[in-house]
Amino acid sequence: MPPTNNIPNTFQHPNAFVDVLMPLLNDTENTCVTLACRKILGWQEHRMSLRDRISLTQFGQTGKSRQAIIKALAILGKANILLAIGGEQSRKGHEYELNLGQLGEYNLEFLSSRRQTKVEQDLKRTAKGRAALLVSGTDQLTGQWD
Repeated sequence: MPPTNNIPNTFQHPNAFVDVLMPLLNDTENTCVTLACRKILGWQEHRMSLRDRISLTQFGQTGKSRQAIIKALAILGKANILLAIGGEQSRKGHEYELNLGQLGEYNLEFLSSRRQTKVEQDLKRTAKGRAALLVSGTDQLTGQWD
């Protein structure tokens, strides 16, 4: 048997998704992208079209709530990463197309702006706690007393 670059029972995950997009997406969005990669890139018949029909139930098998999945899919569509093709979802799910560059650039400006807003909100939310640590004399990183 000739050598192959494919490892049995695996699927490929594009480098750009890990290197560029993963830090900009939340946990549910990353989970949805990973499932879409598995469903689309993991099967020979879907690799060429970069499309497959995926139901909310299949996304739900990841352990994420239906509401979180619907929100994540909307964000992924807006970011031009995973796009719902066609009209309304059928009983068998929606057809999704995974963008590997054939559909244009990812909306990184939107994702970066959203990430920055989240960081600023988190800093505001934890400001009192961080200030209390400074006043109490503990080092924030190690938790050690001065």
